Amino acid sequence: VMIYDFVCFHEVAEEIAKNLDTHYQEADSREDHGKPNLDWDNYFELSRRGMCRVVTARENGVLVGYSVFIIGNNINHKHVLEASNTGFFIKKEYRGKIINELLRYVDKYLDEMGVTSIGYALSDKRLGLLLKRKGYKMKFITWSK
Repeated sequence: VMIYDFVCFHEVAEEIAKNLDTHYQEADSREDHGKPNLDWDNYFELSRRGMCRVVTARENGVLVGYSVFIIGNNINHKHVLEASNTGFFIKKEYRGKIINELLRYVDKYLDEMGVTSIGYALSDKRLGLLLKRKGYKMKFITWSK
């Protein structure tokens, strides 16, 4: 049975850390900066303040998928509570099976928290197409150098 939950980052950080290499190796496009080198101190501080939350998917207690968000008021529109995705991972053997449910729980939990704007910065076009089918719209184009 798959169990979905919404927890503070520090509660699952150790489990997420174990997936970083796999996450990087399986990414469709790799970041210019190389393998992830998370600012753990910053993640933990934001987590302690309730600003870094994770939607988890577990089967028999084992973490098989997660979506990490930094949550806070928009700096230009302080009345808007927004969530920015900083990590999204599902173990390969679960991807076709749980992605829709994981995204449904993301929307549910963030809505319950009062979030009115959810953002994903993606390099995976397939995930973007799925988000589009779930009502998300492309709002911004990010240019990087």
